[in-house]
Amino acid sequence: MESNTIRTRYVKSSEAARRLGISPKTLAKWRYQRKGPGGWIYASATLTLYPEKALEAFIEERAKKIPVFNFRIRDRRG
Repeated sequence: MESNTIRTRYVKSSEAARRLGISPKTLAKWRYQRKGPGGWIYASATLTLYPEKALEAFIEERAKKIPVFNFRIRDRRG
């Protein structure tokens, strides 16, 4: 018998914070404020997991909102 179950891949909150370029404490604060990536689950009292697809979507959406500054820094020596 074949199963059509799609498994969701999860990453630990420490890995999610690393991918976002923030500290794990900031990510915890975002969870409290309901500001960061959604879909997270508490696997235990010390382990929070994020669905990889939700994390990637949040990163892409955030990248669209963050301005990119493209300028040259002048050399002040001369």
